[in-house]
Amino acid sequence: DPAAADACVARNMEKLKLPSVASAPASVFATVHEDQSGHVRVAFVLNPADDDVVARVMLAVDATWTDVMSGRSTRSERGLLEVRMRPRTVRMLERV
Repeated sequence: DPAAADACVARNMEKLKLPSVASAPASVFATVHEDQSGHVRVAFVLNPADDDVVARVMLAVDATWTDVMSGRSTRSERGLLEVRMRPRTVRMLERV
């Protein structure tokens, strides 16, 4: 149930006080892990919906990101990271 998944993700992000970052479409959630200097090192992008989407996540940094599961890389440009998200998936992208 996509609505239940959305609610669960939002509830746990709030409970764990995870920073959220601007993302689109509305069904996509994103959070980051920052190093001690406050630089974004890892981005987590969640698509709890039943649809394939291109997630757009505002990270405010231009960098190369590697998907820790697939090993594939992509770049954020003008602070925006765009990644294809399959239904009901989470991606962990590490800044290179």
